[in-house]
Amino acid sequence: TFNTSLTQPTALAATFSNTNILCNGASTGEINLTINGGTSPYSQLWSNTATSEDLSGLSAGAYSVTVTDASGCTATFNTSLTQPAALAASFSNTNILCNGASTGAIDLSVSGGSGAYTQLWSNTATSEDLSGLSAGAYSVTVTDASGCSATFNTTLTQPAALAASFSNTNILCNGASTGAIDLSVSGGSGPYTQLWSNTATSEDLTGLSAGAYSVTVTDASGCTATFNTSLTQPTALAATFSNTNILCNG
Repeated sequence: TFNTSLTQPTALAATFSNTNILCNGASTGEINLTINGGTSPYSQLWSNTATSEDLSGLSAGAYSVTVTDASGCTATFNTSLTQPAALAASFSNTNILCNGASTGAIDLSVSGGSGAYTQLWSNTATSEDLSGLSAGAYSVTVTDASGCSATFNTTLTQPAALAASFSNTNILCNGASTGAIDLSVSGGSGPYTQLWSNTATSEDLTGLSAGAYSVTVTDASGCTATFNTSLTQPTALAATFSNTNILCNG
């Protein structure tokens, strides 16, 4: 009786030492492949057509490699590279109530990336939230704990400046009170209230004498502005006499 046996190599096996992507959308990933089993040397064919053992400069995603040993035996192995979510920002803004004021605020919320975050605003501020702002465009560059950065933009608005126009009726006869002021207000946020220098609170005035008048306009947001106008009158009628008296009585 005679005996014999057949042997086989150990199964092809692969281990991966991966470097995942730090910043969303970047191509900084790496795969370090180690092969054992089978019969060396080995050749590799990756799903991205690379043939090297190790890969670098990779984006996030799934990768597979088909390993062939010296005997032509093959096996396919799979791995994947991950990336953090993209940095994102949302703004909760408080716009300016009164034209030219600095009452605006920006409340910033950041997500994605790898916390904690730092901020650098276009006005050089580094806090997360801003206050005491004037109207205009603002941008913020957010950097996460991995050094990934993204820039986001927002805008604060303001109402148009309060403005007034006057359509005046001047006094016809010196000393009369026949003048009138027709006021038109624009800008700000209506409705408006008025306080005149003569204590009137109506929009338009009648029965006025000549002189200077001012009106303080307040809009619905409490913004105020003062405007000035005047009514004129002609000079008073005047007469001079050049008399020749009677020389002889009667």
